Amino acid sequence: MKLWLITKTDDVDWDDFDSAVVAANTKIEAKNIHPEGHNNPFDENKPNDWASGWTTPDKVKAEYLGNAKKGTKKGVICSRLNAYLL
Repeated sequence: MKLWLITKTDDVDWDDFDSAVVAANTKIEAKNIHPEGHNNPFDENKPNDWASGWTTPDKVKAEYLGNAKKGTKKGVICSRLNAYLL
């Protein structure tokens, strides 16, 4: 398992994620992980359902950070949300 920094490459607005550190075996797997942590895969027929607060996988940059500790499971390690506070 590898660690990846995934970053949204299109506009970031309030209540949007802009990046996350994720564990995945490949760059493609990493780009298909939603920073919110849900496991449903991206569906091209329903892009807005998946991309809420994020973006589609084709607009995600994935940068390899290094190898994860043995036993690390695929998914979100931490994420960054630009929250709007009143």
